[in-house]
Amino acid sequence: MINVVMAREELPTIPGPSVFLAGPSPEKGGPVESWRPAAIAELDRQWRGQDTTLTVFSPESRGGIRAARYADQTKWERAARKQAGVVMFWIPRDLVHMPGFTTNVEYGYDIALRTIVLGCPPDCPNPERNRYLIDLAHEHGAPVRETLPATVAAALEFARPTDRLFIDYMAAFEASVLHTSSCPACGDDQPCKEGETTWTRFVALQNRWESTQNRR
Repeated sequence: MINVVMAREELPTIPGPSVFLAGPSPEKGGPVESWRPAAIAELDRQWRGQDTTLTVFSPESRGGIRAARYADQTKWERAARKQAGVVMFWIPRDLVHMPGFTTNVEYGYDIALRTIVLGCPPDCPNPERNRYLIDLAHEHGAPVRETLPATVAAALEFARPTDRLFIDYMAAFEASVLHTSSCPACGDDQPCKEGETTWTRFVALQNRWESTQNRR
């Protein structure tokens, strides 16, 4: 299961596997369609069967409603990229419709700070404008792929949780939320026996996982 968080929507408060979809966005009403719906569909396809929910951060606005203030958008994007477990850059460079000037800045900033994956399709209108980014990725040891499915697969290699404690922690969180949302007693802050058990397990695993993070 995936959870898509669009631009300026509330970021998750519970940590979990996550991917930020970085790259150029098409101009509103322009002739070029966004690549992000295809990326989200591919993430959903490749993530199926996992024990935890994957959060996908998209800097595009839900329903095409743009931010009233530019600063609201940029602040959200920086926070979401910082929170993401991996930043997936997909850059179908098109100097006319999707030049990606802001993407260049984000890429240069992120490659030294975060886990990134770079996707550069060789059949895009201006592949020569991606050569420096590819060279920089090789220098930093970041994966470079040429197709969207392959780029998604590389990103999920970083996003997929391998820590058993973390997986159990996330499963306990989801079980607690699912029970509370369907139990009238727990919904009224009067936990039933099952609700108390699921909540206690979640808190215990959360404390154990956070303790391991504090020791790093």
